[in-house]
Amino acid sequence: MIIAWVLAVAGAVLAGLVSAGGDGTFRAVLTGALVGSGAAGTVWGCGRMVCVGLARQRVRQWDVEWEEADMRWGGKTG
Repeated sequence: MIIAWVLAVAGAVLAGLVSAGGDGTFRAVLTGALVGSGAAGTVWGCGRMVCVGLARQRVRQWDVEWEEADMRWGGKTG
């Protein structure tokens, strides 16, 4: 996440350096910051979805393990 924000700032600065003129520089920096922030938000959102999916998978695996343990112990665990 931090890397995405650093890249966003670097892109904004680079866009500002490439552009010429005061108003154009401000617009270029603003556009670079918005695009970088959007990219960082997208990366964060995708990572969050992966984490939630893995957590759900882990819970399903635990349920299966507890069912197997329950069967071995004759229904005394649940």
